Amino acid sequence: MPGRAIFVARDALRVGADTVRFHHAVIAAGAEPVRLRIGGEQHLVTSERFLELDSLPARLVFVGGGYIAAEFSRLAARAGAQVAVPQRGSRMLEAFDPDLASLDLATA
Repeated sequence: MPGRAIFVARDALRVGADTVRFHHAVIAAGAEPVRLRIGGEQHLVTSERFLELDSLPARLVFVGGGYIAAEFSRLAARAGAQVAVPQRGSRMLEAFDPDLASLDLATA
């Protein structure tokens, strides 16, 4: 049901001419990958392209410490890839509880 969604009640959305009722709603608006404008950027792939890879590379670098890098780096490490995650902050997932962000990729 593509279209613009508008809340019309506490438990309902209108999408075009249709009304959708629900008990709980999750808003997952998504995001667009940010171009880094760095040398070698032509060798980078977005998170969407990562999901389309035919095979998992033996070594990967996930740029940035956000939740997508956290999820994909853990997935790749558990699948046997050697993973590095450089980020500008002091740790991954700075907005999240430190216990959640302190997982060791090698033992995950």
